[in-house]
Amino acid sequence: MKKTLIASLMLVHLTSFADDLKIRSGPAQVALVELFTSEGCSSCPSADASLKQLATKEKVWSSFVPLAWHVDYWDHLGWRDRFSSADNTKRQRVYAAAWNSKNIYTPCFVLNGSEWRAGRDVPKAASAPGVLEAAAASGAMDIAFTPTARPQQQREAWAALLSGDVTSKATAGENRGSELSHSFVVLSLRHLPMSRDGSTWRASVQLPESNEAKAVAIWVTAGDHMVEQAAGGWLTKP
Repeated sequence: MKKTLIASLMLVHLTSFADDLKIRSGPAQVALVELFTSEGCSSCPSADASLKQLATKEKVWSSFVPLAWHVDYWDHLGWRDRFSSADNTKRQRVYAAAWNSKNIYTPCFVLNGSEWRAGRDVPKAASAPGVLEAAAASGAMDIAFTPTARPQQQREAWAALLSGDVTSKATAGENRGSELSHSFVVLSLRHLPMSRDGSTWRASVQLPESNEAKAVAIWVTAGDHMVEQAAGGWLTKP
């Protein structure tokens, strides 16, 4: 018998996955704000600061979910970004292909799957795609999405563990000698198909253990790179 997922817009502050964790969006769209960045790029520290400032200024989680993906194509300059990965670079290339762009760059902001020239504020929700919610205990997370339209269209779920505020001391590359500060760094990602249960789409995922994880983000796509709905919150108090 499936559990009913009930939670507030904000994630209850929890100390570990051993405790019950519940998150929930409202029906209005919660934006997914992604930043492709690198510790080897001289233009990226200001973008990293902008992402953190957005999260400070706005009601993070209730109006938008922030993610920072560290790419690996700056690592050749002599400083290897400890958060970088080829998978993150591949994700950016998939986006670029969808935008019919041959080039990728940092810093690069993405809003709900579309290239975004980040401004001072995240745009207010212009649609109400449905309610996305999740409940987790001991690392296992059940995700449910109830769309307001096209309930039969196939959905896919994504779940990411995020860092809190972290720093690095760069000893090489374009930021040599600088102390770099990051927030909402993607530490792990799970991607899985959802199955339909009446008008609701469901998925279950086992989240990996991580001592650095301070937050969790989930989002739903409908067969392409465009984000339909997102939700997230803190695992521990920041």
